[in-house]
Amino acid sequence: MKALAELLIKNRKAQLLTLLLTGLLLANGGFYLFRTKPASLKASGLETRLQDNRRSMKAKQDQYRLFASFGRGKEQLEAFKKMLPAKSDYTGILREVFKMAKEDGVKSNSISAMKKETAQNQEEDIVQISFSMPVTGRYKDVRKFIHDMESSSLFLNIDDLGLDSNGGTGEVAVTLGLTTYARS
Repeated sequence: MKALAELLIKNRKAQLLTLLLTGLLLANGGFYLFRTKPASLKASGLETRLQDNRRSMKAKQDQYRLFASFGRGKEQLEAFKKMLPAKSDYTGILREVFKMAKEDGVKSNSISAMKKETAQNQEEDIVQISFSMPVTGRYKDVRKFIHDMESSSLFLNIDDLGLDSNGGTGEVAVTLGLTTYARS
């Protein structure tokens, strides 16, 4: 190290070369700082904007999915309403229930029904019709009747079921609480 210092002190060419290399090194460092620092800051700003835009895009996609889902649900509801029998077919629904009972070998002497408004649309109403229907018959026939009711195109739901046996006759008595829907 000492020899290098003596060489620099005595040799003018070495001093000039050292000075030139130091200047180049400082110029290169300055160029690097002044060119890369603004580019680095700009890139950082662009990355931040990109992340913000991605969050915004995801929020908009989620909102679009919500609106699209609502639209599909509304279309499905309208299709479902078209499948429901009209309120004017109220007696037809009762006839169908009695027809199913007869075909399945169960007896029913009465049926009581009650209707109530459940949902209102600007165009039409949906009416819920609740039945209470006592039936008697052999167990296998009552079971078939229950199955046929649940799988019928009348959209019958069994809400309540009361079971009782008829002593020595081998028949069971069932009181069914049913619900269906109609459009008015």
